[in-house]
Amino acid sequence: MTRSRLGTSLRGTAVAFIAMAVLTSPVAAQPEGAAPTPSRGERTAPAVAVVDAQLVTQKSLAVQSIQRQLDAQRAELTKSFSAQEESLRQAEQELARQRLSLEPDAFETQRREFEQKVAEARRAIQDRTRRLDISFNEARDKVLRTINDVVAEVAQERGVGLVVRRDVVLYQGEATPDITDIVLQRLNAKLPQVTVNLP
Repeated sequence: MTRSRLGTSLRGTAVAFIAMAVLTSPVAAQPEGAAPTPSRGERTAPAVAVVDAQLVTQKSLAVQSIQRQLDAQRAELTKSFSAQEESLRQAEQELARQRLSLEPDAFETQRREFEQKVAEARRAIQDRTRRLDISFNEARDKVLRTINDVVAEVAQERGVGLVVRRDVVLYQGEATPDITDIVLQRLNAKLPQVTVNLP
């Protein structure tokens, strides 16, 4: 019961968690104030750039720090829930042994008490995992906001009006810049780690 609940709520890694959000839209950034259309004959700056959003999230120091905290919480929860599950299992076995020796009313009372303990344990698991999900969502959102800010910043500096994910690009000419490296460098400088506010 508890192990399956834990697996459902904490399935996957922080990298995948954040990468999926970054990869939701093909457009990584479309900054305001893009470079104006040049006059005829004037050499133009690239209007489009690409970024490997998945690589950025995989190598992000902030994402790695979230992953470490997620792993620690997963291990702690697994240990705690396993102990709770074993305690309930033993209580259930003891109740079954007492069934023949107890009066029906007394057995029914103990059975209801046991079921109440199971329900309380289930609610505690759901509440703890819900609060953890909220905390990791907040940490994820902080990384996402910073990634978007960095992409927009680099795009504006280079006169780029549109940044797209590399995985949706069918063709990339030599003149189309790839800003992945500079985005990752600035992201790690701006946000080297994120502390998850655990409940």
